[in-house]
Amino acid sequence: MRIVRDEAHLLSEFRSARNEAKKAFGIEDVFIEKFLENPKHIEVQILGDTHGNIVHLYERDCSIQRRHQKLIEFTPSIALSKDKRQAFVMMLFEFQEQSTTKMQAQSSS
Repeated sequence: MRIVRDEAHLLSEFRSARNEAKKAFGIEDVFIEKFLENPKHIEVQILGDTHGNIVHLYERDCSIQRRHQKLIEFTPSIALSKDKRQAFVMMLFEFQEQSTTKMQAQSSS
């Protein structure tokens, strides 16, 4: 993985990453992604049934990781404001409505 913070270094770092991939894996394919500084890994677990009932178990902050493996999960996340937490709940209700409508359409056809 390489972080390129300015365009002047992009091409040289890209070439270097391709060479490294070729040596390590036999192919020079690489992925380019936007780098997020200090991101938060927040999950929301939902459970639903075939009748359109859905519940959420609130959010978990899974940001404490080592080598991309979660070490600790805690809830509620201190990274979420009350408004963002409420936005998660609203997305859940929208998901429930869309899922119920889709399931009803499938069962009637």
